[in-house]
Amino acid sequence: ALHGAPRTMLLGEALCTAAARTVEESLAAWASCLSTYPYISVFTLLGLLSVVTYAGCLLAQWLVCDLCLSDNLAARYDAQWAVVTGGSSGIGRAIVEKLASQGINVVIVALQDDLLDAFHAEMTGKHPQLRFRKVGVSLAERDEAVYMKPIVEATKDIHVSLVFNNAGFICVGFFSDVPLGKWLANMHCNATCAIPITHHFLNKMMAAKRPGLLAYTSS
Repeated sequence: ALHGAPRTMLLGEALCTAAARTVEESLAAWASCLSTYPYISVFTLLGLLSVVTYAGCLLAQWLVCDLCLSDNLAARYDAQWAVVTGGSSGIGRAIVEKLASQGINVVIVALQDDLLDAFHAEMTGKHPQLRFRKVGVSLAERDEAVYMKPIVEATKDIHVSLVFNNAGFICVGFFSDVPLGKWLANMHCNATCAIPITHHFLNKMMAAKRPGLLAYTSS
């Protein structure tokens, strides 16, 4: 042990010296680079500002959202009902499950298929104390009345405090190879369908003079 101690100290000193030399050489190289290409300093400053800004946003989110505000939407918005589009699978399914865990009843809007039926039955069985309604429609229709009429009908006797515009899908392939109709359906489902849905429920929230949440998570 006595013979090994000096050797260990020498090894540690060597590592520290090498690290210091590496840092010194790196700083020297960077200074040389800045003197040769002065415009790089501008990009360096912008990069540092971006990192600081991003870190500040994360800190603010942590302080405000995580510490000061409750993540329980039922308590924050006095919410009993929520609408989730694209709620039978993926992110929408996860949103429905999270809302149910907070004691919120959910209207699940999605394509009328086996996924919707199975998930509705699953949630009804898993949370018998809550109510789940399913609306099987296509949000890719050019005429919004096709899907708005069933949504309005399914929610006419309840107050919806939370609306998650989540429905969306992607088109795979070169733009010229994908049929135009599919691109238009993609646009309506991912973007424009949120407009009539938001307009309807926002007006109901304002008329009731109650707080609410409109979220957009469609991909």
